[in-house]
Amino acid sequence: MNLDEMEKRLDALEKRIVHAEDVIAVTKEIVKVAHTCGVSVEAEIGHVAAPEGSVEGSVADASKFTRPEDAARFVEQTGVDALAIAFGTVHGVYKGTPHLDLERLAEIKGISFEECARITLENGKRFYGIS
Repeated sequence: MNLDEMEKRLDALEKRIVHAEDVIAVTKEIVKVAHTCGVSVEAEIGHVAAPEGSVEGSVADASKFTRPEDAARFVEQTGVDALAIAFGTVHGVYKGTPHLDLERLAEIKGISFEECARITLENGKRFYGIS
């Protein structure tokens, strides 16, 4: 399968996501297709505030942060290579002072993922001094 075929297949898979329950099944299929082509997959779980590219500013909603148990289940069931989590970051510009839930980040980071060794930070370029 070449990259054009993979892109068409991935687009078709994404269109199958109608309900939250579909996300795991579709992501698992995306991983299967991507890995066939030697491509790694990053998935986002939880809700990172504001649309990507937003310049209006946004505040993260703690009720939509990634829950550690959801992160563990998602990685186990999908086989993604990297997981972007919501713990207080936003897409675009942060309105006001960022309030990152570093305890949540540490808890998720401490989960032993057999298939996924990487946790990624959405919009990490806006925050400095976080390791």
